[in-house]
Amino acid sequence: MTRAELHNLIAQVEARSTNFVSTYHGPQHWRCVSLIGIQIARETTGGDPLVAFLFGLFHDAMRENEDDDPRHGARGAALLRELAAQGPVPLSLQQRYYVLHACETHTSAPPTTVVPVGVCYDADRLTLWRVGITPDETYLSTQVGKELARSHSTRERHEKLLTWTDVLDVLFSRQDRNK
Repeated sequence: MTRAELHNLIAQVEARSTNFVSTYHGPQHWRCVSLIGIQIARETTGGDPLVAFLFGLFHDAMRENEDDDPRHGARGAALLRELAAQGPVPLSLQQRYYVLHACETHTSAPPTTVVPVGVCYDADRLTLWRVGITPDETYLSTQVGKELARSHSTRERHEKLLTWTDVLDVLFSRQDRNK
């Protein structure tokens, strides 16, 4: 996907989101999850930065409240299916499956050995600081995610205001691979 296509997709998701003004699960959280996911994907064999980015964008976009909303991930996945049917979301079938599955299962699934999905789970779980929970590496899937949990380095990321341009700059950069 090009930068312009992703900006268009972001605008469509934000326009349709049922949770756009959320402090805990809104766009700032989506951007942080995307950014952490891209980092983990790049540092993990089998990781897919685009899958991580799209998971970050869709996983909480359709939450209806800040508390108990067990179907929010499925609604986020449904939004991805709908937008993909309307226009080009150039993902392979495997990539689409990973994003959809991660969105649908991210709140209750145990760690997984399916690397692109595990990257997504870890990216979201490493932002639990925002609600006063210290991420527990027992619930993380990747070695990189576990190292980030031990270092507490994701704590500050959620406090830093990010733009989608910041996230896309990292997604499209080549220099930070393998850091």
